[in-house]
Amino acid sequence: MRLPEPVRLLVEECVVASQAVVVDLVFRGHYRKPVLEVYVDGPGPVTTELCAEVSRRISAALEGKDLISADYRLEVSSPGLDRPLKYLWQYWKHLGRPFRFKLASPEGGEALEGTLSAVEDEVLVVKTADAAETRVRFADVREARIVLPW
Repeated sequence: MRLPEPVRLLVEECVVASQAVVVDLVFRGHYRKPVLEVYVDGPGPVTTELCAEVSRRISAALEGKDLISADYRLEVSSPGLDRPLKYLWQYWKHLGRPFRFKLASPEGGEALEGTLSAVEDEVLVVKTADAAETRVRFADVREARIVLPW
């Protein structure tokens, strides 16, 4: 299901007004009862209060407009630990955590696993299992996920 552009713009405005950033938007389900999932993040913690504020703003902005089905369901939450990081500033919040990286390379991709030990300008410093430090340019990261303990 494709999210109408006016809805995307409206959602982004509401999230920014709440001092947060849209990390991902998912529009799924049946066209008669769609689900709009909004994943938000920011420099501080994503609290239930922040999610509720964003949800209220979006609901109020969509009310009375015929942009999506009147029976839509709105879900606002943090991206969670299992979603890939998209922005460099998100890494600061996860120093000391284990990561699995997919890196860009001419051969089609390279994997790296280790603990994020520092963020220096546009470079991530990763300590691998053999205690070696690997420096990775943020621009070379295709995907980065936190390795969950379970």
